[in-house]
Amino acid sequence: RHRAGERVIAGGEATLYPRSSSSPDLARCVRNRHAAANHRALRAGGGAMPAKVLVRVAAVASSPRLGAGALLEPSLTDAGAAEEAAAAALSSFAALPATGKPPAGQWTVLAAFVAVERDGEGVLTATTLSLGTGSKCVGAARRSPRGDVVNDAHAEALARRALVRWLVEEVVAGVGGRRSGGRWFAVDEADADTTTPPHSRFRRSPTWALHLVVTAPPCGDAALVVGGAATGARRVDFSVDGRRSTTTTIDVADQATGAATGLARRKPGKGPATLSMSCSDKVARWTMLGVQGSLASRLLVAPVYIDAVTVLDGGVACGGGQGAAAPSLPALQRALVDRLALMSARLLPPFQWHPPRLHVASAGGPALAALHLAPSPASPTPASTAIAWSRLRDAGGNWCTPDVVHGSTGRKGGATKKGAPVAAAVSKVECFRRWGRAMTMAGASLDPGLTYGAAKREAVGYAAAWAALRAPPSPLAAWLAKPEDGDEFGLEMYD
Repeated sequence: RHRAGERVIAGGEATLYPRSSSSPDLARCVRNRHAAANHRALRAGGGAMPAKVLVRVAAVASSPRLGAGALLEPSLTDAGAAEEAAAAALSSFAALPATGKPPAGQWTVLAAFVAVERDGEGVLTATTLSLGTGSKCVGAARRSPRGDVVNDAHAEALARRALVRWLVEEVVAGVGGRRSGGRWFAVDEADADTTTPPHSRFRRSPTWALHLVVTAPPCGDAALVVGGAATGARRVDFSVDGRRSTTTTIDVADQATGAATGLARRKPGKGPATLSMSCSDKVARWTMLGVQGSLASRLLVAPVYIDAVTVLDGGVACGGGQGAAAPSLPALQRALVDRLALMSARLLPPFQWHPPRLHVASAGGPALAALHLAPSPASPTPASTAIAWSRLRDAGGNWCTPDVVHGSTGRKGGATKKGAPVAAAVSKVECFRRWGRAMTMAGASLDPGLTYGAAKREAVGYAAAWAALRAPPSPLAAWLAKPEDGDEFGLEMYD
């Protein structure tokens, strides 16, 4: 017997039990076909079947529906859609090969980007576009000027990099005529007769919502509960008139020792300090600038925004700290939405404030622990490896295998070429090469000597928007600067 409105995953399949027969959207049990495909693939691979998992949204925060978000059907971001997205994320992770997943005695954090849409019969369906696991970060001394080290191996950062990989390949498929009906992205016909360069005419289709699903509160501000006994956190407010401002960057490790809320935070690393900002800060940035980043923004007419964020209660913070408070909707609202609300006036089109709808869901700690997605007495240690997976097929038509990354070194696990480490598919140099191919196919003429840093600077609209968001007073004013020479590698380096 199951409660109405519960999402059940058993053997890699997901079923939504309707809340009531009067609800037209949830009036029937929906069997997730993508999850069923994962189930079959899992059986074929001989992997262990995942434990039964219940996913139920316990709390929802409705943010203002602005811009493109106002055009989406509301049911694509409501509690039922969040349950659908969470179920797809968990079943997709369960169906992946064991390589890179936590071994016995270890656990990890999962983040996934999931598209929720309606099929031809009007039934909600969810498709996992990318996912990442991990809770490690490399110190500043390990950063590479060649772009072949993954500096941030936290789940949200890897999932987002894998999403950008998928996005760019979708644009390439569209240019090459291999896209099926423009399901995800299509050429913006409104710009067909303007001076818009051909390579920047792609726009996300308005028929699907982008969900971010995480099995722990994003590290940093979202993991702080104001007034909580465990944190004793203080609140710091910001304004745009200069009366209140700060440029202090606090380590994520301080999120359980009474640090003030609302501040930008640096992720901890093994040994020397990192230059990576917290996942709360990164997700907040994506609500303003989109998840596509500066390079991919040159392929698109408008940014790609997150429409909903769902955090599952696994009893752990993204940064790996155990004993953290359960996901707090007020903390998520403050960290991902409220603290940047006043910054929206600084943005110019096509950028705009796009606050996501927020959900806190219960998936059952023991069930997540069975998937090694939460700590338990049997698995008390955070995993040292991370994975990044994109919904892409290889040359043989098979689903691509996940990238395995060593979180403490940022290097791809197990792969070498002539004795040298091979860069992960989500590393900066591989992302740059993939972007260069997409731009060339879309009609752009790139300078043979173009560097990664120069290509990012040429995305002038994105760069200007990001500079405006960081200008004091701003919650993100203390965003850590990276070494100027760290992005000056070229497209030809790995040809």
